[in-house]
Amino acid sequence: MEELYFDKEYLFRGEWWLPQENSSPYAAGTLALGPQDIQLELWGKGAKHFFSYSSNEDGPIFGYSDRGEKITIVDGYAKSSGDTTHTARPDERFPHAHIVSNLVIVGEHLRNYEEPQFKKAYAKYRNLELWLDTRIFSRESGKDTPRGYEGKIKFTIPKSLFNLNYQDQGISLKTHHSLSYTTDFYTSPGIRHTPYIVFESEKNISANEFSKIANSFERLLSMFNGGYSPLLNISLEAEESESAMVQLYARFYRDYEKQLSIHDIVFRFPEIKSELEKIVTAWFRLDEIFRIATIQFHRQLPKEIYDVTKFLNFLQCVEVLAKKSSREKFDSILKNLVQNLLGENSREFWILEEENLRKLIDTRNHYTHLDSRSSEKIFNERELMQATDQLMLLTYVILFNKIGISSARAIDKLKSHQDFGWKMRKEITS
Repeated sequence: MEELYFDKEYLFRGEWWLPQENSSPYAAGTLALGPQDIQLELWGKGAKHFFSYSSNEDGPIFGYSDRGEKITIVDGYAKSSGDTTHTARPDERFPHAHIVSNLVIVGEHLRNYEEPQFKKAYAKYRNLELWLDTRIFSRESGKDTPRGYEGKIKFTIPKSLFNLNYQDQGISLKTHHSLSYTTDFYTSPGIRHTPYIVFESEKNISANEFSKIANSFERLLSMFNGGYSPLLNISLEAEESESAMVQLYARFYRDYEKQLSIHDIVFRFPEIKSELEKIVTAWFRLDEIFRIATIQFHRQLPKEIYDVTKFLNFLQCVEVLAKKSSREKFDSILKNLVQNLLGENSREFWILEEENLRKLIDTRNHYTHLDSRSSEKIFNERELMQATDQLMLLTYVILFNKIGISSARAIDKLKSHQDFGWKMRKEITS
């Protein structure tokens, strides 16, 4: 079965039906998987049965592709339906249903996405190899020979670089490595190294649970990498045999394509190797409680566009992560943040100086409560950009602190970072 990557496009032609209804007719159609959309186009008499389709009411859609693949369409609905023309026969009208979805499972028919039936998940992430900082290729000095200059390129596949346990859910995490061979032997050795993460559960858990775990690790990896390390591919295994492997394909809503370099990384794996199990455990616990804030931070982090929405999003992240009780007011949250979490390190953030702190609060009130009384006291456009950067870095420090990396250590790393260092300045510039 071909590996499915969230940032690539795929087509599956075949027959589709509703398994919850015994008399459901088959409909011919094409499933298109793409980074921004998952769409099923159905034609003919069978399509009429999908005119009012909703996964909440009708359950999943099953399909067989013309290559024999079992497919399950989860979380979808009929976006449009009715009789319409087809490009192949423009003079006639045919029943047509257009189904959109957020998730597809390839390799098996699953009636219940929440049913615990998988033991392992294999997940590939963009830029994972940079974070692991593992160099598997080496080059020996060459020499002149009668046939020309000859040299050797060697590679060594490392054993698992870490094997961690998240005991709260009985999940282990470890690295594996794979090699693939290409036909491009004219300009390169034709060998590609791909590390990936294996998540293994002590007991069977659902595809949904494995998806949550893999996406949570994506957010942690992206935070370490100082930008963006999206989940690209995830496969699930139900038994020891690889024949029981299925793949998930989810809409790849991310639109950030920057290729990271080693200089973008905030904390490389070798730097935190000895404490990684504690960090990962703390992260999964944190993400379970503050998932709204971690998702919001993750989505905003790589974007270079500055606007009020980004400012408010980072501000909300700080507020949610630093709040001690539901009744605590925003100005109290910031003061406690200065006193209890940052201490002397608060001097690294000009927005936490008393005068600017008041301005930050007035800006927040102006845009969230439409408080016209504060309109003359808010940040101007340039100050808002700089304040947004500071809030992003402040969120970074709070998150690192909550998973066991001290504020001072996090601030030192951010100050020496090629992109973040210049954003952490002590004085506001007009």
